[in-house]
Amino acid sequence: MDKDSDMVKSDVLINVVGSSEDFFTDAAGKFVLYISKKDSVKLFVQGYKTFKLYLGDSAQRKEYFVKLKLEHLTATTGKAVLIRGAKSIKQIEVDISHLGEVPHELETPDIGMTSLISLLYDQFSKQGRNREKLKEQMFENNRRLVMNELYRFYNYYDIIKLPEKNFEDFTNFHQLPIEFFQHNTYYDISVTIKAYYKKYAAAKGLW
Repeated sequence: MDKDSDMVKSDVLINVVGSSEDFFTDAAGKFVLYISKKDSVKLFVQGYKTFKLYLGDSAQRKEYFVKLKLEHLTATTGKAVLIRGAKSIKQIEVDISHLGEVPHELETPDIGMTSLISLLYDQFSKQGRNREKLKEQMFENNRRLVMNELYRFYNYYDIIKLPEKNFEDFTNFHQLPIEFFQHNTYYDISVTIKAYYKKYAAAKGLW
């Protein structure tokens, strides 16, 4: 469920780390999972931080009922706002260079030519589709995290003046893909974002 509102999440993708086992929560936000004590589980959903569940140190019983609360990627409270210092542009460039990378646990297993039928089955099975959806969600989450760091950097140096509460909305506005950041210089990225910011600020009355 959502940490702030307790609203159930029916679109959470659940992955057993190191395996191809993944599935979604049901309409009530629930799931049942059988794992060994050595296993860990990751939960992914658009707009939320990745949640990792590991019971290896506490799995004394055969069955557990757990209630998991997911935290937004950017969270603020009504009374106080945490303002973090902007990353340096070098740090952000490193983050950009890692956009689009696939976590090891989501890579398609190297099964060799003799298992071509198994590979085709995985690609067209529900698990294969779920894994591809999970990759897309992770790529998008990482893109948004990098965008937020860029906005903080630009705000710090007065390149733009974008309130942090508008970060997600502005990213939805310009919809620049991962490939744009991978194949353009910092100057080109800055000029493009500044141009989009002017349109966004005028449309939202931020000037």
